[in-house]
Amino acid sequence: MKEEEYGGIIPEYAAVIFDEAHEIEDVAGQYFGLSVSNHQIADLRRDIAALARRKGFGSAGLDVACWRWTTTPRASSPSSGKWRDGPVSRTGRLRRAPRAEYESLLRALEMAGTQLELADDPPEEAIPLFQRSRDLANKLKFWMAGGEPAYVYWLERRGRGCYLQATPIDVSSILAGRLFEQVDTVILTSATLAVAGSFDYTRQRLGLRQARTLIVPATSTTPGRRCSTSPAPSDPRNGAFTREGAAEIVRILEASRGRAFVLFTSYQQMRLIYDRVSVDVGYPTLLQGTAPRTALLDEFRNTPHAVLLPLPRSGRAWMFG
Repeated sequence: MKEEEYGGIIPEYAAVIFDEAHEIEDVAGQYFGLSVSNHQIADLRRDIAALARRKGFGSAGLDVACWRWTTTPRASSPSSGKWRDGPVSRTGRLRRAPRAEYESLLRALEMAGTQLELADDPPEEAIPLFQRSRDLANKLKFWMAGGEPAYVYWLERRGRGCYLQATPIDVSSILAGRLFEQVDTVILTSATLAVAGSFDYTRQRLGLRQARTLIVPATSTTPGRRCSTSPAPSDPRNGAFTREGAAEIVRILEASRGRAFVLFTSYQQMRLIYDRVSVDVGYPTLLQGTAPRTALLDEFRNTPHAVLLPLPRSGRAWMFG
């Protein structure tokens, strides 16, 4: 899909099925966007050094390029105050960003790529290292220019990582040109693709020019198998949120007599609420991470009224495991 010369994983295909297809727009924005991080740069430097030691491969110029990466800590280290979250101006000027240090890092990446490309009799393992150097340099150059109005640019820090991000605002033309017009059969399934009985919004956002649609009625219509609730807990930043959320979950589990997945978006909240719910509810309560997935699933299936608390990103793996 990225039309790159290397790194293909999925074999050739003539049909593709996307489950939970309401997430395609967000995933495509990340996939077709770009990211340059201090972790990527450190990994590349480490791999170059490892190859040089293992194969006796390298040059003085390559050593200088890799050394220059370590001498620009504010351009590649999360400890620097100059790496701040924030936008980039529409004119392409970096806001609150040390442009000179980015340019120094860019020159070092380009120099490393040149040294890898021009080396005499390089080992085969040097080829992907050259490609990675060139790819990182091109991404950094694109991000520094900041001149493509179809993208949004920003800096982000997560833990010990610093990330320069650029994401396309509208992925409809990308998906149309690289997926829907290239693959004979594409099937999108989700419980939330239709809005008010219409697929117009999904068509527009995903670039679907021609598509057959079908809304399948829910298979479970027995009133006794459904329960509805509209809780109004405190703000998650409020200390009362965990207490109120746990109380609401206990009330629902008592009404359903257990037999439920309770999905969370926060590992910390999952642990805190589990500590309360497992004591207050009268059913066996299982927590993701306390045992292997298969063992927890077997216990969930075989234990009457059991309750399982997983994180949502792994929810489908739990349900279909």
